[in-house]
Amino acid sequence: MTALQKMTVFITWLSVGIVQPIFSLLLLGKGAILTTLPAAIGVYSITVLTAEFPSGVFADIFGRKAAFMLSVLLNICAALILLFSHTFPFVIAVMFLLGLGRAFSSGSLDALIIDDCLAKFGKDYTVKVTSQLAVCQGLGVSIGALAGGFLPVWNGYGLHLGVKILLLTAAGILCLIFVKEKSVTKSERVPVTEHLRGCFAVVKVSDLIKVMLPCVFAAGFLLISVETYWQPVFASLVDTRQTPLLGVICFIGFGASTAGNFLMQKLRIRPDNLQRHYFRFKLLIGAFAVVLAAQTSASGFIVCYGILYFVLGLSDITEQTLLNNRIPSDKRASLMSLLSLLTQSGGFAASGAAFIFIGFVGYGGIWVICGIFVLLVSLAGMILLRHAANGAEIENTAIHKQQETGLAGMHMHDLK
Repeated sequence: MTALQKMTVFITWLSVGIVQPIFSLLLLGKGAILTTLPAAIGVYSITVLTAEFPSGVFADIFGRKAAFMLSVLLNICAALILLFSHTFPFVIAVMFLLGLGRAFSSGSLDALIIDDCLAKFGKDYTVKVTSQLAVCQGLGVSIGALAGGFLPVWNGYGLHLGVKILLLTAAGILCLIFVKEKSVTKSERVPVTEHLRGCFAVVKVSDLIKVMLPCVFAAGFLLISVETYWQPVFASLVDTRQTPLLGVICFIGFGASTAGNFLMQKLRIRPDNLQRHYFRFKLLIGAFAVVLAAQTSASGFIVCYGILYFVLGLSDITEQTLLNNRIPSDKRASLMSLLSLLTQSGGFAASGAAFIFIGFVGYGGIWVICGIFVLLVSLAGMILLRHAANGAEIENTAIHKQQETGLAGMHMHDLK
């Protein structure tokens, strides 16, 4: 990645992090109340789910830069509305715009930069560019969250919104001027139906991708559960004087994930070993979710939480590398958006499961259920891939013997 590409990604995610520590408070100050806040967040989630895959298709057909610039514009409009409005209908409009902005940003800038780097350096560069992207994103959102916590509250968090608008504007300008994309003429554009058939054909012919999709769903199922309930679980382990540690733990989670992203770049794992490591990381994630649920001390909780996110960072890079090596360039944004959609769907499923079971098993029990789910899906994926590989090997051996038999018959015919 070039320095300007890194800067663009970092600033984009810095704009995300700057409002993260105060976002719920911001909405409550702009017209939402405690009973309507879940509805506002629901509008955001449903918009992301609905627009996630179509936005990826848009990026592949009409251009990744166009999709990213549209996302910047949508996010700036949402921030401007929040800056000047104080009624709940405007909050709903803002959450709709933010959901669209999130959908159009996911995968578009990443796909643009990955394509550029792979065109210059080849597939051997996939791990490096994927890791660099993740590190820039992690640093951006974690530093932004840390800075957002220290920014003074001015005019109903107007300073936070003003900084967010400036950062988004800077990211848009950098992308517009310095991030290059090969232009596609109108005559070269593939019809949407043909593009969709091509995307599903990629999934259909790859045993690895078919197995990884349930793993992505299961990881989203677990991750949303941990993110939703870790604060009340930790608060139950400490007295009220230690609750400022919540901000520190949040930073530890982002930092540990970024460290995992960075380490994957340095490990230089051979491409033929990535698949094996991917499933090992998934098994570790499931196991540490169960261990996290068993913690009864604040120090043990913090250590397990950090390790869980560190392994998530390792797993994310492995996952992105495996997929990017198998996804054609012209379908990259669409299929990356599909993965994001599966993660979001896993989160929705986790929320539904928690609603049903949390009264019986508690927060820790939900994590145990999610961890076991990840373990089972990962083990099933490993077994299915092994059977598929053995089947392919047997088929190739049979074809080879058939070819040898045919050649022998031809030689006997020639001798006669």
